[in-house]
Amino acid sequence: MQENDYFKEALEFFSRMRMFGLKPNNFTFASVFKACLGLEAVDVGKSVHGCALKTRYELDNYVGVALLDLYTESGYVDDARRVFEEIPKKDVIPWSFMIARYAQSGRSEDAVELFCRMRKALVIPNQFTFASVLQACATMASLDLGKQIHSHVLKFGLGSDVFVSNALMDVYAKCGNMESSMELFAESTNRNDVTWNTVIVGYVQLGDGEKALSTFLNMLQYQVQATEVTYSSVLRACASLAALKPGTQIHSLTVKTIFDKDIAVSNALIDMYAKCGSIKDSRLVFHMMNKRDEVSWNAMISGYSLHGLGGEALRVFEKMKSTEFKPNKLTFVGVLSACCNAGLLDQGQAYFTSMVREYGIEPCMEHYTCMVWLLGRSGPS
Repeated sequence: MQENDYFKEALEFFSRMRMFGLKPNNFTFASVFKACLGLEAVDVGKSVHGCALKTRYELDNYVGVALLDLYTESGYVDDARRVFEEIPKKDVIPWSFMIARYAQSGRSEDAVELFCRMRKALVIPNQFTFASVLQACATMASLDLGKQIHSHVLKFGLGSDVFVSNALMDVYAKCGNMESSMELFAESTNRNDVTWNTVIVGYVQLGDGEKALSTFLNMLQYQVQATEVTYSSVLRACASLAALKPGTQIHSLTVKTIFDKDIAVSNALIDMYAKCGSIKDSRLVFHMMNKRDEVSWNAMISGYSLHGLGGEALRVFEKMKSTEFKPNKLTFVGVLSACCNAGLLDQGQAYFTSMVREYGIEPCMEHYTCMVWLLGRSGPS
């Protein structure tokens, strides 16, 4: 029996229960909401929620979190917030859950606001609360806020927790303070792959490819299993350094660990080979991909453009248009650069017009720069 069948059966039993006039309890409602989530039946969940309200059922933390899970996973974050406010005696779990969902959905300010309310309500945060609000701080790149949360972490003695420590490192790294991030890394006694990845990604974002590669080598020496995040990040480091040899060696590692099939890793390989001067290898990786996303197409277009192969870049662009993926700003930077390299004034102007009118993309500085170069190259000498 598959899990979906169990979920359907749970809803059937709930329906029968109501027909027989039996009153559901908190376990019943929580189980039904879980079944609705499993079946992606948010409308049914809303009906059951309405049923609970009609019976004047007092929402507790257990049922509340199940309902929060259903609404947030289904994209109804504001409905989840209303449910959250209806829970009369909230413990740390609904607070942490809602903060986490806000952070994960990019609503960082809401996550921080809720954390501040939680502290005013004298609810003691746990490691998951801190990890989530720190994720929000990292997204906002707010160093001051991150430092304030860090002081709360120390106050509650959670600095050694690996989830909290990793989140703190990420905040400092994303705010450009790698010194503080590395201090936390050195103090960490329970490092995992996320710990190492945070440092590697931080160095890559700051443009320090050499330190990113050095950290990666240390990671391997400690026999920590690299992930798709690790490989895509160190390949970006190789690309920034135009370091073909280590890039090729890392490619071999991805093949051994089967991470070369990951879309993000393949995209990083395309970019790395192009920036290291081996467009043939970029093409080979691109053609061997079972699945592609818009980043894959953009990387190949940009790669061809970088190597002065404007015609090839435009052919890839035309193929992209026949797929499910729509061109974005980065796509047109590659396309217009290709036209510039090939001296294709009319085509460049047509693509620029199409970008604005057909795709509704507002031109950015890179687009205008390409057009200025194109007009300059195509003008009278």
